[in-house]
Amino acid sequence: MMQIALHTHPGPRENLEDAAQAVVIQSSLPSPAEAAILVLADGVGGCNKGEVASRLAVQLILSHLMIQINALLLDPGSANPDKVLDILSQAIAEANQIICEQAHGECAGMATTIVCGVILGSILFVAWAGDSRMYRHHNGKLQRLTRDHSELQRRVDAGEIPACSASDYPFAHRIHRYLGDPERGQPEFHVSPLEPGNIIILCSDGLPDVLTDDQINNVIARYASEKDFSNLPVGLVTQALDHGTQDNVTVLCGRYQPQATFGSFSLGQTLTGVYPMAAAQAIRHIHTLTKGVFQ
Repeated sequence: MMQIALHTHPGPRENLEDAAQAVVIQSSLPSPAEAAILVLADGVGGCNKGEVASRLAVQLILSHLMIQINALLLDPGSANPDKVLDILSQAIAEANQIICEQAHGECAGMATTIVCGVILGSILFVAWAGDSRMYRHHNGKLQRLTRDHSELQRRVDAGEIPACSASDYPFAHRIHRYLGDPERGQPEFHVSPLEPGNIIILCSDGLPDVLTDDQINNVIARYASEKDFSNLPVGLVTQALDHGTQDNVTVLCGRYQPQATFGSFSLGQTLTGVYPMAAAQAIRHIHTLTKGVFQ
């Protein structure tokens, strides 16, 4: 279902506060099927132990999703879009609770953004809190699937300032939602259909801080083929560094290429058409990045 590629760089900072993981789950019975989970977190700058918060968020959310999605997919008759979104919401809520409980001593005040995606059949379910982003590259065009929970985005939406680079405003990274506060951990959701060849990109804000959507799209165009795809995150991170990013920058990419036909999975009036769903029995591989080390 997915090619996965991942790269990170601390940028000019000494500490790497980003964490990311991706899991592809494979089943051979009753027919070949796969599902995928992608998660990325960015420890909030200026807070203690942002790297602890981001690592906890990714590990806790991924663990919850692996168990629940696997159980759900083994009982396809119980699956529906609301159920998947409930699972995502529960995973983020539990991670937020644990981060809050552990935010004492040296970790007092720790916080992190989160963005995660679950792919079932040809449907992508997205949940996020903060200003880490997810994009979908489709037919040569880049579509942003998330909207930043930031003061900059609020002012742009209100028409107070024009859309602009985050580097133009000192308040740009003041975020309104994040994990690490009981009142601010509520995620937002998005559901999107996928087509073969679509590329999903999760990134920390070190990338869009310095690159426009058009610039990101131009880099994707160079590496969109199956042969070159593994170099896409490196190309994006390198471009951000060349444009002077002042933050950590992490890019996690998935290239959707289904190899099997699954059972029906309807999204009702949300989308048109019939979308398939997989049953999961075994984890095929895990791509992990914490503190700059692949595991």
